[in-house]
Amino acid sequence: TQCFPSLKKVQLPSLSKLPFKSIDQKFMEKSKNQLNNFLQKLLSDERLCQSEALYAFLSPSPEHLKVIDVQGKKSSFSLSSFLERLPGDLFSHQ
Repeated sequence: TQCFPSLKKVQLPSLSKLPFKSIDQKFMEKSKNQLNNFLQKLLSDERLCQSEALYAFLSPSPEHLKVIDVQGKKSSFSLSSFLERLPGDLFSHQ
């Protein structure tokens, strides 16, 4: 958060609920919204949008790490093109 002070203000889900206990729908919805808000803030920073480390963290598997140009040009990294391929409701605001 020193490099990105705007992330300090974003509230993340509480870890007070222990794993394997019953988690109610209200808690799950609140946590989902907080995580979506955090990701939106994270990805609104131009430097972070170009971060290969963040891209690797968000990628489901290693084969998604490269975007290969069909015309044989150099492979390029594009977090925005990766995010466009994610399910539509991942960043929905509710």
